[in-house]
Amino acid sequence: MSSKEAFEGSTQDKGEVLLPVVRMPSKEVSDGSTQDNQEISLPENTLEATITEKPIGPPPDGGFAAWLQVLGAFLLFFNSWGIVNTFGVYQAFYQTSLLKSRKSSDISWIGTFGAFLLVSLSIVSGPIFDRGYARALIVAGTFFTVFGLMMTSLSTEYYQLFLAQGVCVGLGGGLLFLPSVAIVSTYFSTKRGIATGITAAGGSIGSVLYPIIFRKLQPQIGFAWTTRVIAFIALATLSVSVVIIKSRIPPPKKARAMLDINAVKSVPHVVLPSVDS
Repeated sequence: MSSKEAFEGSTQDKGEVLLPVVRMPSKEVSDGSTQDNQEISLPENTLEATITEKPIGPPPDGGFAAWLQVLGAFLLFFNSWGIVNTFGVYQAFYQTSLLKSRKSSDISWIGTFGAFLLVSLSIVSGPIFDRGYARALIVAGTFFTVFGLMMTSLSTEYYQLFLAQGVCVGLGGGLLFLPSVAIVSTYFSTKRGIATGITAAGGSIGSVLYPIIFRKLQPQIGFAWTTRVIAFIALATLSVSVVIIKSRIPPPKKARAMLDINAVKSVPHVVLPSVDS
């Protein structure tokens, strides 16, 4: 055989990656015998072109697993927008009881800041979701939401309520909001509108049920335990989301930057929202 190395079309399995094998020709050794062909696998880092990712199929657009994601996302909406929109009944209570010495404009900052965090935190939670940490976002959001409500039940001063209900609950809602929107779109194509509509309805239903719970229970068991009941409901329902929600699309090899400043450099992106408002 020629003294040159001959590449054969054989491959060698290494997990999910197929590596080309270099087959060395037979050669004569000192005792007159010959060595058999030897196979040498090339280093993995030099064969990036041969690495193939497992293709992702189209969205199932239905089925038990897909609609289970809708249920999980529905509960995320229920406890993000639902709890934030419940602040109206809390403000009415604060103005007449707990914070009656404060101006209504001061009290409204608690709910306003929480709603601001719920929407704006998607700037950070979006790239985290893209990296495959959907469940981590939901777990963290569940913790901040429940912990914030529990601390709210113990608060008696304005700054305590602002930190607990405004900052902590707002952080929890911000971490829960984006997965509730993004996860459903990966499981549906033609039925995506229906699935997203059902998911978003969770926020409206939560905005109706939580204020009713507060108004009915607060005169009977007091502010502290009413808030704890809401926290326990949130913990129970969010635990369901933690268990059933699962990302279908694996994270990309090269994730986008955590903060993309090109968005604020786009004139239409900045001008159009201000015109609409």
